[in-house]
Amino acid sequence: MSPIFVDTSGLCAVIDRDDANHPRAVSVWPELVNECSLITNDYVLVETAALLQFRLGTAAVRGLQKAFCFDAHFREQGFETIP
Repeated sequence: MSPIFVDTSGLCAVIDRDDANHPRAVSVWPELVNECSLITNDYVLVETAALLQFRLGTAAVRGLQKAFCFDAHFREQGFETIP
């Protein structure tokens, strides 16, 4: 299957149970994660973090403790990095 771009609206719908699209998003998310190549970009990640912070509060965003990355700045900020 060709790569699928993941936008803020999709990510937020998966995470936010009060999102109108949450039921549809969670019904397809496992298949997407297991069978597709998902791609996104920095702008989507920043926008998603900001929107989730607005909708769910700062604690929802602060709960992120792990990052798949090769950027040392994440470790400097207290993240556990993978690999």
